[in-house]
Amino acid sequence: MTDSFKLLAFIGLSCALLFAAACEDSSTVEGKFKLGVIYGLGGSNDKSFNEAIKLAVSRSVRDYRVSLTEREPRDLEELQKFLEELSADGLDCIVVACDPSDLEPAALAHPDQHFILVDGEVEMDNVVALSLESRRAAVSMGVIAAMTTRTGRIGFIGAFEDRSSRRVLAGYQEGAMIAAGFLRDEGQELPEIEVIADFIGSGPDALNNPQRAEFLARKQYGRDVDIIFAFCGKSAEAVFLMAKNYNRLAIGSDLNQNWIERGHILTSMLRNITDAVYDVLEKTIHEGFTGGMIEVPLGNNGLGYFVDRYNEALMPEGAEEMVRRVFAELDAREAELLAEEPVL
Repeated sequence: MTDSFKLLAFIGLSCALLFAAACEDSSTVEGKFKLGVIYGLGGSNDKSFNEAIKLAVSRSVRDYRVSLTEREPRDLEELQKFLEELSADGLDCIVVACDPSDLEPAALAHPDQHFILVDGEVEMDNVVALSLESRRAAVSMGVIAAMTTRTGRIGFIGAFEDRSSRRVLAGYQEGAMIAAGFLRDEGQELPEIEVIADFIGSGPDALNNPQRAEFLARKQYGRDVDIIFAFCGKSAEAVFLMAKNYNRLAIGSDLNQNWIERGHILTSMLRNITDAVYDVLEKTIHEGFTGGMIEVPLGNNGLGYFVDRYNEALMPEGAEEMVRRVFAELDAREAELLAEEPVL
């Protein structure tokens, strides 16, 4: 064997060893990062909130080949069971979609377990809390509905009353009323805005109750409601079908649902869930876990709604300008209120 051949062989072996060592340290090694996911009540295939999380998780599995354990609780009791079960499995991180009060006991009991809470505000060292701008996103839905309605009656169908649905309903009402006021100030004639709200049930089963959702949609459309904002998980599909059957409009949420009943979905609320979850997972894989609260900005450059080829013809002219104008009004009101608060 010549000296030059020996040198080439040595270089080749060294490169191979360096490559192997780099791969061993890489976060993309199969199964090196162990991830758990506990979806919200209603199932991961709801074409809405949970599926937005699932898309982020799937991207992480594809990009970093993480080892994945998934759970889909049917009720709050099963949620607590899964939290305890996964916390004992030695996972690097657990993504949880639940109310903050449901996570806190498990997070306190397992201080070394890292959690990512999707939509909530918790100040704990072992929790990254993603705080979604639910109310602001819903404001944009109210603005678009007010600009589009012909009857003045716009509807809202939620799954059940909780912290998130109350924020969304309040934002929807607020956005519609402020936009209507601006339009009247500009001399436009439009009917008085009335928001008709219904909830499908009183618990998580309402997230997948198409029969009740259909009944409520029929009732609202029968009362001259011409747009219904469906914030009710998988149950929203029944609302969309009724929008088609009555030749009316509906609004979706959390995933782009404009395509489901084409020509009848005015838009879909975009709280940027998929990108927010993926970004935190990516940072955790590369840099390690750091707890804290993260305010998630709205998608579509802060507008909070989807526009594509399925709904662009339905969207009112000047929607973006009006949404930003209403946001500015709300920001000014909030700043004024903060300025009036006494300094302690």
